[in-house]
Amino acid sequence: MSHHVWTLALDEAGRFEQEPPKDEVLVIGGVLCPGEVDRLAAPLERALRQSCKAEGIDKWPPHASELPREVRGRILEVLSRELARLGGCWLFLVDPPSGRADARLATYVRMLADVVDISARLAVLQGARELDVRPATRTLPLMEEAAQAAARRGIAQLLESLEKEGEPPRRWVRSYTEAEVRQTLDGLARESCGQLGPWPSLRSIEADPGRYGGAHPAVFFSDFACNFLHGLLCGVSGKEAVTGGSPLDPDGKNPPLVVARAALKTLRGVDRALRDDTPDLWQASALLETLAGDVRGQAVSLSLYRAAREGALLAATQLWERACRVLGADLTVREAMSVGLVLSGRGQGALAAKTGDYEGTWRAIEAGWSGEGALAKSVRRALAGDREGAARLWRQTLECANHRGDISAGTQAASAFRELLVAGLSFGLLSERQQMLNLEQVMLQNRLPADVSELESRLGELASSAEALMRNAEEDGEIITLAIRQQVPPTLVDARERALAEALGQEPGWDVPDRERGRMFGTAARSLAFCGRVEEAIRLALRARRHFLDSPMDLRMNATILARMLLERVRLSGADADMRGISEAFELAGVGEIRKPAEAAGLVKRDPGMRFTLDLVLRALLWAPGCVPRGDWLGVLEERGPKSLFSVLASGALRSHPTELIARHAGELLARHDRPSAAREWFGLSCELCQGASEGSALRRLGVFTERLAASSCAAPEGPLGSLLNPSFEYR
Repeated sequence: MSHHVWTLALDEAGRFEQEPPKDEVLVIGGVLCPGEVDRLAAPLERALRQSCKAEGIDKWPPHASELPREVRGRILEVLSRELARLGGCWLFLVDPPSGRADARLATYVRMLADVVDISARLAVLQGARELDVRPATRTLPLMEEAAQAAARRGIAQLLESLEKEGEPPRRWVRSYTEAEVRQTLDGLARESCGQLGPWPSLRSIEADPGRYGGAHPAVFFSDFACNFLHGLLCGVSGKEAVTGGSPLDPDGKNPPLVVARAALKTLRGVDRALRDDTPDLWQASALLETLAGDVRGQAVSLSLYRAAREGALLAATQLWERACRVLGADLTVREAMSVGLVLSGRGQGALAAKTGDYEGTWRAIEAGWSGEGALAKSVRRALAGDREGAARLWRQTLECANHRGDISAGTQAASAFRELLVAGLSFGLLSERQQMLNLEQVMLQNRLPADVSELESRLGELASSAEALMRNAEEDGEIITLAIRQQVPPTLVDARERALAEALGQEPGWDVPDRERGRMFGTAARSLAFCGRVEEAIRLALRARRHFLDSPMDLRMNATILARMLLERVRLSGADADMRGISEAFELAGVGEIRKPAEAAGLVKRDPGMRFTLDLVLRALLWAPGCVPRGDWLGVLEERGPKSLFSVLASGALRSHPTELIARHAGELLARHDRPSAAREWFGLSCELCQGASEGSALRRLGVFTERLAASSCAAPEGPLGSLLNPSFEYR
């Protein structure tokens, strides 16, 4: 049932008025619940009185700070269950205190406004059109100068002065709570509401004196909750503060939203992106992924308190899920079509960047196109008459699924794409089909490493599919030549390109620039390398390179893949004669940009794509150390601290596929050089990333090999090439 009126009751905990101790935390928050404030009074008061009676407490109203800790916890469990029964939740904003005395009252007022703002953003997506707000009155003693400054700034009312012998005189002030709440909702009303419905208006506002007046029971609920959370967070940064089983969520079904104040900008960004005239799912999802990365990481954080980072992510997730439901139910056909086209453009840019981080892009694609939610279905219906637009989105779905190693989602995307071709081909669909053929080949590669019982059939399918892909690329070339009569432009081959070709016994030169044809040859080459046909793969990769004259990014990626093939050849043969071409490929892959080992962490942080280059260095240190300039790589891998390579890679959005490769190779290298402690940490990071991958993905299966490496340090490969305990080529 949708309620048009919601109630927000707030209290606070923490020293807003004096110099804070070291482990202090500021808390503002309380009850956010559907229903009019007067109607909620009876059930809330009944629950509070019954819990107090059960504890033998006769005084009314009760105040949490005056009760034993164990009693507070038991009462709060009862209050939490009642709040969940009514469909409400706990919502808090937390922050370390400011050290400036004259800023503490301002901090309270701003945090109060922030809580009202984020509460309105959450409640409106559940049908709220009006808010009853009941904050507890906040009266503070301040030094006379700070009190006068607060009055001049319009955030507080001056009350009587208080003098104590031997102390400077203090002035009591009362914050203009009602005015701040009104201004916050007035400011929110000036923001665009997009397709998500109008912002809630203020139905009533009354600041309640929690101790001496007839305060609303919801304020006493908030008093118990803020008191408990404050006591738990002071000196505690662990997850255990608010998860299921705590008095704030005794049954594990209604987790409180404990939000870091530093995360509010990102949280509001999620909401605002979803309220654009055409909702920008990609931008909202990218910001949500920032919060998700903050929870996963340890080195860089938006809050001292893990519970507050998790709460910010939970709040953003609720905004996302509720907005997607509303949009799925309310968008017109034209609006839904616009959502799909914007998603396609934003998704293409993200996929083309090849940063190695695709979780945010996948969330947007799944919600707005490929999934089974109301919004995705609405967009698919709207684009039913635009086969080229639909084909582009299914191709992006497969491309993103491949990056994540999600074979199930990729298979569904490929099947849906083929259904579009039943009505015939157009020039636009022909281009998309060629890209899909390429991506389907990558999906087959993602079925490796495989169990020994499946390996032969997997490799046979991969090899025959690679040969078919090559034929398609050659046929496309003939069509283009006949249709356009295109000639290769007269272009000189630079010294580096010539050196690479000659080192590998090939004739240097360029063919007609054609990135898609080059990518098809390149993907086929990777398949041959996975099948152990490394020499053929190297020749075909060089052939692919000849079509990338006009694409520096493809040239660099091709050089990286060539370098992997050359290193795989050395790994398998162990022959010095097979070292040829590695140094030349390294130069074209940008390995020289990592001039010193100590610079690696900074480079990766600025450009996540540099992880592929860094991984080449570690592979070379394992199998072709003569190709890497000397430097203290072992020292860099052993270093710990917030700016170390380990910490940078272990945090946030960098916890994705390329990092898994780096972590595994770093662990193997350290183990080989008898650095067991550091090796265990790197192997542990690699295993974490594998375990966190989707079920059935290549990354999840790679964890089998990594765990074995971690257990036995320098274990020799077992089983045939490409099997779970002997992965090959890029996965090795």
